[in-house]
Amino acid sequence: MASWVYLMQNERGGPIKIGVAKDVDRRNKTFDTANPYDVIVLGTYKVKNQRAAYNLEHELHERFAHLRVRDNGEWFWPGFELLLYMLFTGIKPNWHTLPKDLIKEFIRVNFYFEV
Repeated sequence: MASWVYLMQNERGGPIKIGVAKDVDRRNKTFDTANPYDVIVLGTYKVKNQRAAYNLEHELHERFAHLRVRDNGEWFWPGFELLLYMLFTGIKPNWHTLPKDLIKEFIRVNFYFEV
């Protein structure tokens, strides 16, 4: 049965959660009671089964370990590398919540002009 690796973030910005779920919408609803603001699904990666999902999740956690909010946690600061990964794999960042200097750096590096 297919599983999903998801990226979620508070609608007002902040850390991004990278996790696994069989039902992303149901998982997202579990955040409703724990947060004063809506948590939005930035994007998902569909994989063939739960084992593959946990493998991908682990790979992403390792790749972005330097952005981890807490040791061994599933929440990551929306750093430059994570945003690039999201864009190149088809996930649209929550642009209006990102710091302006991060967006300027992203544009400068990827499009070769100053903002």
